[in-house]
Amino acid sequence: MDKNNSVQENSNFSIQVTDIHAGLRIDSFLAMQLPVFSRSLIKKLLTNKQVLVNRLQIAKPSYIIKSHDIITLLSIPTPAARSVKKVSGDIGVTIIASHDDFLIINKPAGLVVHPPEQTFTDIALTDWLVQEFPEIVDVGDPLRPGIVHRLDRNTSGLMIIARTNCAYQQFVQMFKERLIHKTYIALVQGHPVQSGTIDFAIGRHPVQKNIMHAFTAIPENSCARDAITDFKVLQYFDTYSLLELKPKTGRTHQIRVHCKAIGHPLLGDTVYGTASKKIAYHALHAHNLQFTFHGIAYDFTSPLDSVLQKIVDASVKI
Repeated sequence: MDKNNSVQENSNFSIQVTDIHAGLRIDSFLAMQLPVFSRSLIKKLLTNKQVLVNRLQIAKPSYIIKSHDIITLLSIPTPAARSVKKVSGDIGVTIIASHDDFLIINKPAGLVVHPPEQTFTDIALTDWLVQEFPEIVDVGDPLRPGIVHRLDRNTSGLMIIARTNCAYQQFVQMFKERLIHKTYIALVQGHPVQSGTIDFAIGRHPVQKNIMHAFTAIPENSCARDAITDFKVLQYFDTYSLLELKPKTGRTHQIRVHCKAIGHPLLGDTVYGTASKKIAYHALHAHNLQFTFHGIAYDFTSPLDSVLQKIVDASVKI
């Protein structure tokens, strides 16, 4: 939530809408701003007339918010805390490097980074982290301890985990200033040009609000933001290609949306492309991380996800 636009007023809670969120439905906006609450709880607040627009109008779930609208919650329910799940056995996480201030881990495809809601019952990476490194429980956001960036559930590869609050603040700032350089490896459908830069803005899909969309120009009253991804082809295969991608920005689903936008969605991406018999999830791996921390340059590399590697090894080069 953007703390600069939120105000606690006695038992009420108000948020002012900024330009980047104008045009969203109020239920979608509240879900984005209040991730601690489930969508069903937000719907209940709206249905029970507990949300006002500009302190006068009772909000309907379909209300389209405008810039500078003030959204007020008349009651603030206390969300039920999700208890940390006990992790038994190997969940596939590998520690690449251990530093007093941070960890570099390799996340397997299929593992959620942090629980999306209190009712989430699967094991998450954060469950494993606080069990193996108890000091992380108090680092950063209590709902996602130690997490300074994330990977999609089905994206494998490298992540930075903060072990102290000082390191957490530093890494968050470094990401904002684009001082952490990430390289991904992906298998995409078809044969893109040998190299290039994709610079379509990314925002919520105008109709399907639960997915992202690439825009050639940012529409008026849109929450779309600029997004840039450099890419080059590492190898062409018969019907798909192996790419190296370097995102210059960090938008939600950026690589997946950008690859779709140029007509070459990720292999196995059922949201932005089509299913594949070769792989049950989208073929994307966070391969390399480079940054400087306390004056020391770090460079970490992770081998391809084993499923992706088998596809590459079995493919016919052209």
